[in-house]
This record gives sequence, structure tokens and C-alpha cells, in this order.
Amino acid sequence: MSARVRRLRARVFAPWGRLIAFVDPRWFYIGLALVLGAWVVASTVLDRSPRHEAASYDWMMRHRVRTPTPDPTIVLIDIDERSLAALAPDYGRWPWPRDVLATVLAELEAQGARAAVFDILVSDADVQHPVSDRAFADAVAASRIAYFPALRLDPANDAASKLTAKDLRGLVVPRPGATPTAADETRTFAVALPFFDSAMKSGRLGTHNVDPDPDSLVRRYRLFEDVGAWRVLSLPARLALDFGWTMPADAEKTLRFNAAPLAYRRVSFADLYADLLRRDRQRPRDEFKGAIVVIGATASNLFDLKGTPLSSLHPGVDLMATAIDDTKNDRFVDELSRGADLAIALALLVLMAWLAIRFSHEQLRAAFLVAPALLFAISWLTLNFVHTFVDLATPASVAFLYFTVVKAYSAQVRRRWNEGPPHVPMFERGVAQWTACVAARLTPEQRRPGFETRYLSLLRTTAPNVRLTWGLEAQGSWSVNAFADVLFATWVEAADDADALARDRDEAEALQAGFATLHRRGREVVTAYRERTIPAVVDGRPHTKRVDDTLRMDRLRALVGEAVRALERRGTS
Repeated sequence: MSARVRRLRARVFAPWGRLIAFVDPRWFYIGLALVLGAWVVASTVLDRSPRHEAASYDWMMRHRVRTPTPDPTIVLIDIDERSLAALAPDYGRWPWPRDVLATVLAELEAQGARAAVFDILVSDADVQHPVSDRAFADAVAASRIAYFPALRLDPANDAASKLTAKDLRGLVVPRPGATPTAADETRTFAVALPFFDSAMKSGRLGTHNVDPDPDSLVRRYRLFEDVGAWRVLSLPARLALDFGWTMPADAEKTLRFNAAPLAYRRVSFADLYADLLRRDRQRPRDEFKGAIVVIGATASNLFDLKGTPLSSLHPGVDLMATAIDDTKNDRFVDELSRGADLAIALALLVLMAWLAIRFSHEQLRAAFLVAPALLFAISWLTLNFVHTFVDLATPASVAFLYFTVVKAYSAQVRRRWNEGPPHVPMFERGVAQWTACVAARLTPEQRRPGFETRYLSLLRTTAPNVRLTWGLEAQGSWSVNAFADVLFATWVEAADDADALARDRDEAEALQAGFATLHRRGREVVTAYRERTIPAVVDGRPHTKRVDDTLRMDRLRALVGEAVRALERRGTS
């Protein structure tokens, strides 16, 4: 780097470095924590989106080492691509005549299945196959295990609907602890219902809505919706009421996905249906006994595929099965409240400020990477081994930002007090210059906690005109090996500036007295002071600017060495 560039850089950056250096580090670290804390509070209060950070949560969900075991009593009857192809010669394209579904439902009933949950909305009559519709309606009327989905429409359309709670028996129930009033009795709900009257009369209804997050991925399941004194149930919630499972208190819960999509025992619809038509059946007659059977489609051309943390093409029938499993076995991912998340984030910010004040730049050099990684690891561990997920993604981001700013601030301050551009002593060619050095021995074991912050504050308050100091453990300095346990500070002034020399001598005296405040036990620290004048013409002959600066720096280094040797003599005397 040329001398001109160095001088330009010094003019630009040195004033900022001096300004930053004269801010009390403690107030900087605390102020930074307050600013980030205000941002965290504002984002928590104003943000109504799902609380966890989507990208980090999705990564953790995909990389779990402990995944739940799918409930063996939950079985999927899968309308897959092979089923569509196998039944196409006899029944054409989907939807098939509904007596096909009736045949399977009757078989499940006969085998003693606990529930047959249809994840297929049958909202319109099949005008081409009225006989098949009647067969299906009769099968539903005779069934005691069939559950049917309804589609909850936008609540903004409730006023335009004519369906009241009385028309939606089983789907809409009184909210626990609430007594419906006359106004509640006339409240209407916008819902797309099964076409068959027998399904409506059964009362075994529930919504099967899947609500994606703003990024279009499904992570949560809405179990119910409270509207006035009423509660609109989902199919998993309807099953919970009928079978006595514990109903979660929260309307929406985060799904605890299995290791991969379609982890439940799965039977192809085509295989089952073909076996039912055989004279000599080959499948076990009790394979669905006691099972909760979910009937749905994984065939891509039936468009029941959703995006989830596990897959961009996650079958909706598997989401239904997962929600039923989570409800039945109380295995949803529990989350801390927003208040708890906020309290943790603010407590961690207080801890970060304390660490920045108490420990040195060198000790915290890797904190901007270690702290976020540690917080992220804690979140990952809770997702794997604890029922409640502790989401520390936001605190991890804040920690990264906090310690990155602290690192940059500390480096800039250290440049101001340590040697190194743009704050190296700026020697004047052809001018006699007075130099002085104060040295003190203080080993790391003798230094008080928070030594770096205390030392910076001491320099800022007692010796603001110091041009070069040592004791902040900066790496790569010319003095790092020679003076590892030594603190020293130097001054450089024009030799004919009497006022500056008197001021700097007073600063040197105050600094020597102040070193005692850095000792762990508050003891007086042994110090040494030396000063020397560098002549206007070094070595008695003129040199280039670069050579002149080098020679003057050598004289300054020699002065430092002399002060350190004097310090050593005092320490041994």
C-alpha cells in the first residue's frame, strides 16, 4: 500500500475510530442489546405469523435422529396411480361409481374396524350412476364407523350461508364452558358438506381443511375453530370426542411428522377391491380389525398433494393420518408461548451483553459462530428428545448479529489503541519528535474479570492522546511475543509543543496510577516510564519518507524495550 493511500485511509477512518474509541464499551454493549431487544419485542408483538423460523425448523425436522413410531392401528387405503389404472377398464376415470366405495366400507364394517375415515369429499350427486349413489347411501346409513369430511369455507361467507348449528350435528358442537344464546342458535356457517343425507344424519363429520403457512408449506393442523359459543370440529377432533382422547387446548397444533411421508401401513385400494371380488379371497379376513382406516388418494392426478417440511409432494391422506395419530397419542409438537419466547430472547440478550463486558475480544473471537450454533443445537435437541420444542432460531440470529457487531466494534477500537493502520503513529519527516512510554506488568492471572473493557475505559478516561498501546492481546503485533504479560502505552508529539508534552506527562502519571484498578486484588502495579526525543534528521542524514518512518518506528520500539527492561529490573529488585 502506498504512503498516499495510507494517509488517505488515515484521514477517512481515523476520526471514526477515535470517535468509537471514546464511547464507553460498557454502554455500547448494553445499548446494542437494548436496540436488538426493542427489535425482538416489536417483531414479536407485530408479527402474527407462525412463531418458529420456517427454514431452520424445516431443516431440523428433516434431520431428526429420533422420530415417532407410526401408530400401528392407523392404516391407509390408498387410491394410488395403480388403483386408478386397475379400475379404469371397468369404471372409467375418477370418480368411480360410489358403490365401489360402499363395497369397501361394508368390508371394513364386517372386519370390525374401529373407524373408516374418508378423506374424500363427496359433495355432489353422481347423475350418471344414481343406483351406485343409493348403494353408497345405504352403506353409510348402516355403518357405525364411517366418518366424512366437510370443507370449512371462508368465515367471511358465514352470513351468506343458511346452515345453522342445528343443521350441522356432529360437526358443530357447543364450545366447552359456553352456553349457546338465542343469537348463537341463529348463527350460520359456510361449509361444503357431503351430498348424502345418511352421512349428515350420522353426525360423524369433521373438517379436513389443511392451512399452509405463508410460504405455502403445511406445518400445523387446525383441530377446531371456535365461533361464538360453538366449536367447529375437524375429523381428528371428532374422533377424539367419540373415542375419549384428550383434546388439545389450542385450536392449531404443530404436526410431529414421521420420519418420511407415508410411514403408516398402506393397502392399495385396487388390491383390496380385487380381493373382495374373488370367490377365493386371499387377504386376511381380520386385517382391519380394531384399525382406524383412512381412505384417501396419493395419486398425483387427484391433486391432493401438499408441501411440508418433509416433501414438496406430501399426500393429504398422510397429513390426515398424522393429525389423527398426533391427536390420539398426544404427540403434537408443543411450543412455548410468545411471552416465553420473548422472555428467553431478552434473557439471552442480557447474557450476551454481560459476556461482551466481562470477556475479552480474544475470548469472544468465535462467539459470533459458536453462540448461534449452540442455540440452534439446543433447539434441535428439544425437537428430538423433548415434547416441547424450544425455538431459539430468532435468538440465534440475534446472537449472530450481536457478536458480529461486537467483533467489528472491538476490532475498530483496538485499531485505535493498538498499532496498525489507520492509527499508527504518524511521524513527521524533518521534525524533531518527543516520544514517551509507560510500561506495567500484569499477567492474565492477575487481571480483573472484564479486563479488556476496564482497560479501554481506563485509556479513554486517563490517556486519550495515547498513540500506541499494548495489552489487548491483538494477534500479529510486533510485540506479541516479547511483551506477553506487559501493558504499555506510548505518546508521540512534536518536540517543541510544550503544552502537548505537559499534557501527555500528566496522562502518563494518571495511567500509571490507574493500572491498580485492573489488578484482580486491587494491588499497586509496578510501572516504568521512559521518554526520548527523536531528532529531526535521523542518523544525521536525510531519508525518503518510507525509510524515515521506519527509522522513527525503530526508535519508538527501542524506547518501549527500554521501559520494559526497566520494569523487569524493578520486578527483581
